[in-house]
Amino acid sequence: SHLGGTRNAMVMTWPKRIKDKGGLRSQFGYVSDVMPTILEAAGIKAPESVNGVKQKPITGVSLAYTFDNKKAPERHTTQYFEVFGNRSIYHNGWMASAFHGRLPWVGFDLNQKPLEEDVWELYDLRADFSQAENLAAKNPAKLKELQAVFMQEAEANQLLPLRGQSLSKAGLPDPSGGRDEATYY
Repeated sequence: SHLGGTRNAMVMTWPKRIKDKGGLRSQFGYVSDVMPTILEAAGIKAPESVNGVKQKPITGVSLAYTFDNKKAPERHTTQYFEVFGNRSIYHNGWMASAFHGRLPWVGFDLNQKPLEEDVWELYDLRADFSQAENLAAKNPAKLKELQAVFMQEAEANQLLPLRGQSLSKAGLPDPSGGRDEATYY
């Protein structure tokens, strides 16, 4: 529900286009922005269909606008996140997050509390990118605004109804197939 592990640096090099060698960019970007960036850099449009299958619209924003102007206004201004009931919304430099108690790397959930009991946190990432100061108590109106934006995005992206997806170890496949050692190439 926080940016830990998802706020990762990305290194791009394109000497013929990006002139400020070693320059940094701080505009928000998300994994969905990579493909639009590559398509724009290559000068091609996304296909309308692939092997006869109509493609869904691309939700990302090309990051190429930052190549020539490291201070360009941010274009990817809203992004929702949801994993096993942990949810979050990034909107115009702010982030509201609710931790549902389920760690994404744990295969089962012992926490069966309702989503409504989760505590939301609020951060101004423009001034506090490390999410050190929770502003929810100081700015409840902004928190309520962002919760509404989360619900709009959740509806627009077919995330509703929220269930917190609970899995048990029973019934999950065993990818090891009984092996206790594997070599990957």
